[in-house]
Amino acid sequence: NSDQGRAIMQRQHAEGHLLGFHSATPHHTNHRSLTDEELEQSLTQGCAILASITGAPTLLLRPPFWNYDKRTFSAYQRHDLRVLLTDLSANDGKIWGYNFSLRRRSNMVSQLSQVRERIAAGELPAVDGVVPVVVTFHDLNRYTARHAREYLQILVDSAHQTGVRLAKKPFYDDTAQLQRAALARTVKDDAQPVQLPGVWNWIWDHNAD
Repeated sequence: NSDQGRAIMQRQHAEGHLLGFHSATPHHTNHRSLTDEELEQSLTQGCAILASITGAPTLLLRPPFWNYDKRTFSAYQRHDLRVLLTDLSANDGKIWGYNFSLRRRSNMVSQLSQVRERIAAGELPAVDGVVPVVVTFHDLNRYTARHAREYLQILVDSAHQTGVRLAKKPFYDDTAQLQRAALARTVKDDAQPVQLPGVWNWIWDHNAD
């Protein structure tokens, strides 16, 4: 929550991007670490800031570290926020110093291979005739921000390599279609089994009660 951050979000909204809620906490704090009062304040203030930029209620939330429990999930629901996780991660979270990966391509190939199996098993829903796949990048990582086009090309190349069929337009450029796709991929209740990429499934195993 800074003037610079709000200016960036205003520009993103004007360009047609779909804004969602992430943390609204100091130092990217896990929401499970907050008291009920702190969590409520965070969600209320964060939603108000986003609404002041977009002119509409915020619908999507990715909890910090993709982690939640029954208490935090219930709080999200009270604010009409739907939890959106991810299928792939560039493993490029905000870090200092060494901020690029020598395994960008192999990481995407490995994760997309798993996504291909989930699509084949019918685990991912189709929306408007295509199966939306969620990919997480962190543009706070300066390397990612400076190489965004390269990352997107790696995604396309990795899809071809793993046999994941791409839509005619591999990335969404229509905000309404994007929102429908994102909402279809949200977690419906706190007991729903979820699949996180890479080490995150191992770290959390499952979201705690």
